[in-house]
Amino acid sequence: MGVKYTLTVVDMKSLNRSVVKSEFATICIPELEFEMPPQTQQGSIKTVEGYLASAIEGIDELQEQRRIYSPEIAQKIDEFLVKLRDLQEGRRFPFTFQLTDPSGNSFISSEAVGGNDNFLKKTDFMRTTDDFVAMGYNVDQAELKRQEEAL
Repeated sequence: MGVKYTLTVVDMKSLNRSVVKSEFATICIPELEFEMPPQTQQGSIKTVEGYLASAIEGIDELQEQRRIYSPEIAQKIDEFLVKLRDLQEGRRFPFTFQLTDPSGNSFISSEAVGGNDNFLKKTDFMRTTDDFVAMGYNVDQAELKRQEEAL
């Protein structure tokens, strides 16, 4: 089974939640229409703030060259980076931090000890053939695994 965590980030404490991200997981912030695909940040353990910081660093890395060769694109990216920094530094709440992992090996820590966490939702999902292929199975194996899981 795959897993999807949806965290509503409402305060600085939420930014400090631990996130275990497998190499197959995608992080998404729907409010910004922003997605960090699995390839950009391999399997790692960070806080929500840490993943935002890494994304900012990665996006900002080539901005000087963009300003020279594509100033219009660089300007749009600068505007987007301001929005990401606002989230990272706690100037814009609430926002949604989604972690979707077809391998089921990712995790976001809960504030609730033995109870319900009102800001974190975990959803299990059936993996598709494409999910299995993304995890390294060939197409035939992927289809077999999907059928096995469906049973």
